[in-house]
Amino acid sequence: LLTMTPDNANLTGTNLEELIALSGAIGIPPAKALANLMGIGVTETIVPVADAADAFGSNLIATHPNAQTRPGPVDADHPEGLWPVPEGAIPVTMADVALNFANLPERFGPAGDHPGFVKGAEGVLVVEEDFRFTVKVDAQALPYKGVDLTDASRATVNSKPGQIETLFNFDDPDWMQIEGLVPTPRISELSLDVFEADGFIPGGTSQQPAPNGDSPVWGLDPWLFEPVIAEAARRWAQGVPAHCDEYELGTGVVAFRACVGEDGWVTMETFNNVGDPPAPAYLWDLLLEIAQVRLHDGGLAEGEADVRAVVQDVEVGVSAAEVVEQIQANVRANPVGLKELVRAITDNTRGDADFYYVRARPGAPADEAGDWLFFITADDVRRDEDGAPVRDFADYERVGFFADPELADKVSSLATVDGDSVHEKVRIAPGDVLYVGDDAGRVFRVDVGEKPSTYHVRLDVTRVQ
Repeated sequence: LLTMTPDNANLTGTNLEELIALSGAIGIPPAKALANLMGIGVTETIVPVADAADAFGSNLIATHPNAQTRPGPVDADHPEGLWPVPEGAIPVTMADVALNFANLPERFGPAGDHPGFVKGAEGVLVVEEDFRFTVKVDAQALPYKGVDLTDASRATVNSKPGQIETLFNFDDPDWMQIEGLVPTPRISELSLDVFEADGFIPGGTSQQPAPNGDSPVWGLDPWLFEPVIAEAARRWAQGVPAHCDEYELGTGVVAFRACVGEDGWVTMETFNNVGDPPAPAYLWDLLLEIAQVRLHDGGLAEGEADVRAVVQDVEVGVSAAEVVEQIQANVRANPVGLKELVRAITDNTRGDADFYYVRARPGAPADEAGDWLFFITADDVRRDEDGAPVRDFADYERVGFFADPELADKVSSLATVDGDSVHEKVRIAPGDVLYVGDDAGRVFRVDVGEKPSTYHVRLDVTRVQ
């Protein structure tokens, strides 16, 4: 269908059947009249592959739920951390690269109402067997020491997620290295499915509603065959110049005139009783009907002629260097995106701490120096084997540290310490008295004792409610 030309277009059963009769009456091949109408030669491809590819991209690919957004930084415009994916592209993750895109059929298969578009991906070669992904980090390697208030026991909290904003030295040219990518990633075979609507979809008969007309094709799910073809034809028709063609009888009398307007609207007139002309329609309406007829050349019934487009031995479209450059740029823009990866490879959270101790780094500004207690966030909650939190952070009725057992006078804040501005925290000194609540609604008094050493503090914990 992508290589259909005027001389192999089947006009039977379409709005252009009259063109066959008119062509015979004036002695010209129907293919010639159709080619003139479209402004091309009788053996030229009607819809260029580029327009068909764009229609696949907009109607089939861009409408898939997993092709519409990608993870990114959380900001005012993207409160859920989801960013739009440009039309004609799909989001690619480091996991996709590492897996040689073997998960494409799963990610871009059926999803909700969308039937999916990737049926199979074979021979995808992106990474070699010696693939390595190396990142230099500058971080406190040990976990933070914390307190589980339930029994005043010690617990640990993974220190890496809390340092994610300062974990990487982007000024170091070797901060990230990705080795083992093939220079030119390729796919030996990628198959994409397009499903046909249940019945024949006629072209339109009116220019309204603008700008596409009244064909029912525009009300169908966009990923179906007929809307994809209509959109491809509509894109192609934008480049067909306005023109008129006249055809004469042997006597030199004009018998038939076909005109294409600036907007792609086709009108045909007949003279001297040579026959009835086809009804007015847009160019894309005519091609929609022709394509549907050609789709059933083999005798398949309406609704059973689904299409599989197979792409063989093609480049992915980006080089190994571009893959590395884009990954680096994405991490620079959103280091938090690596938080789950960092958590997975350095999972040293033990127990269920309610708060933990932080000693500011040597040389820290005066307002950050000293000893601090940090109240945990949802990110600090211990995970089970499947990566799910073992408890609900929302169970904490009061988050932070207070000066009273009623937990009304908060003394902690989100002050920035060692790059952290997401934890409630309070600077402590021997003799301080704090009150804090746990996730079961109990209240505890924390007395800060004399420091036994530079990187240790003594805390006496007493339940008061």
